[in-house]
Amino acid sequence: MKLYSGKEFEIFKEYSLLITFTWVTFLFAPGIPILFPIALLYMIILYTTDRLTLAYWWRRPPVYDEKMNETTIKLLSFAPLLYSCMAAWLYNN
Repeated sequence: MKLYSGKEFEIFKEYSLLITFTWVTFLFAPGIPILFPIALLYMIILYTTDRLTLAYWWRRPPVYDEKMNETTIKLLSFAPLLYSCMAAWLYNN
């Protein structure tokens, strides 16, 4: 049975992709507003592929506590502040 079980799902890699893409989008979006639809498309594709690969490819993920989710939400909550600072700097010049 181990032959068909697939590799282990590493959720921390998915979280790092999400945080990085969100921060880059919010940093450069005041100057390049097309990044918001691109980011939305990226997140929809990421969500869909993760759901499908979790169902059909990866092994059952290990149980994580809520600390990783809370840390990710805390890091993502700084993105609008980053957007505001970058927009203020960009639009003042």
